[in-house]
Amino acid sequence: MNRTSQVWSDTAKTHICLVSDDPLPMLTPIIDEKIPSDRLLLVFFEQDEILALNAKKIANQREYDCELLKINQHANIDEIKTLLTKCFDSQIESDVEVWLNATSTHLHLSLAAFEVARAYNAPAFVVEPRLDALYWLNPESWPNQMIHDHLSINEYFALKSIAISKTNPFVYSSSLKTLASVWANNAKRLHGSLSTLNYLANRTSGESLTSVAMTKQHLSNDSLQLLVDELLRANAIIYAKKRITFADNNARFFAGGGWLELAVTTHLQNIKKDNNKIQDIALGVEVEVELENAQSSKAIKNELDNVVLANNKLHVIECKTAKMKDNQTDVLYKLDSLRRRLGSKRARCCLITFFPLKRHEYLRAQISSIHVICLAEDSDWKQSLTTWLNQA
Repeated sequence: MNRTSQVWSDTAKTHICLVSDDPLPMLTPIIDEKIPSDRLLLVFFEQDEILALNAKKIANQREYDCELLKINQHANIDEIKTLLTKCFDSQIESDVEVWLNATSTHLHLSLAAFEVARAYNAPAFVVEPRLDALYWLNPESWPNQMIHDHLSINEYFALKSIAISKTNPFVYSSSLKTLASVWANNAKRLHGSLSTLNYLANRTSGESLTSVAMTKQHLSNDSLQLLVDELLRANAIIYAKKRITFADNNARFFAGGGWLELAVTTHLQNIKKDNNKIQDIALGVEVEVELENAQSSKAIKNELDNVVLANNKLHVIECKTAKMKDNQTDVLYKLDSLRRRLGSKRARCCLITFFPLKRHEYLRAQISSIHVICLAEDSDWKQSLTTWLNQA
């Protein structure tokens, strides 16, 4: 791709954008500071009005002026061109330079808009979503360029009318963050003892956060005792009378499998510093998604272990420390369904599991394009995750 920098004029610029069921390409260019834009005019069919209103709200929050132009969805090409011609005339009369973002899944709208733009010899471009790159249709001599990624996870979900009901309230100490990474890096060696700790943490009695008593087998397990000692040093537990009492729900969650989610989040935060593709990270996000074709306003709640926005593509990372039973391959169906509900065809999913999957589960993941990382089999899970994200 030609990366030669373009020197833009100082004239105020209005982007005319076409709203469709893939709304990201209409917003990402205007929030890239290297692509000049001052105002936004969203052109949309009635069926896309909610998307247009969502985009307008985000643009206004970023202090861009934004206007809306609704087109009857039954309008023919000539009617569309007439309306767009009036738009161009109105903008030009205001002494602004008009740019057309012709990206749209509505092909007839895109072609009609480009014809009008070409009649005015106005700059026009499309966004190639797979590469997240801007390509000039007019003038063709202008250099194409990558779009810098500044959209946040909150904005991504807001654009798609997905409500974030809560995020993970847990705050972890630096000692637990370090411990999580150590456990994940040594998961193969600590496999049995981590499974036992998971069992003890998830069988606490009521509000006391005290585990069931350890058996003789537990007490003779040197590896398990090592984990207990590490939790003691981190002030996460009290150990007395063969029982573990967790300092709080945070510590109990950590020992019961939250260590893997934390290890993944810590790694993501570390690589984000040097990886310009990763633009936002969130841990333990609960979202509410409206049912497709639902007759009521009932929404389905989904908790996402780790969410990453990289190269303007949503990445959902599910962490599993419990063994998947024969009837629990629904985690793969959940990820596949979430991808379609949350992020369109370009969203990506990864399952990081403590236990190996069965052959039919791997096959199901492969069919659904779900990337699988197994800590018991992959000695360098961090590199595997980094490589997967770099393919965004």
